[in-house]
Amino acid sequence: MRVYRGLSVIHVKLDSQKVAQESLETTLGNNTSEIEQLRTECMHLQEKNISLVKEVSLLKSIVAKQSYDIDVLKREVVDQRARSMQNNILVHDIP
Repeated sequence: MRVYRGLSVIHVKLDSQKVAQESLETTLGNNTSEIEQLRTECMHLQEKNISLVKEVSLLKSIVAKQSYDIDVLKREVVDQRARSMQNNILVHDIP
């Protein structure tokens, strides 16, 4: 009877270890799937980041050109004002 009870205890322990192993395998499978999803999302975000860096660079160059154009226009306005004062011409509505 003791041998049977001992075998029964060993059988229960083996069953609980088998259940624990199956649970770990399921968790491992879920983690592997989640890792793949995160890897894919990371690659997508890296591609998006590269695209945005290029776009920001382009916008910076556009802003720099427009700043230069504004400076040129300011100099032209100052020149025109100076010429109009020299020739006694009144120009209205120029900021």
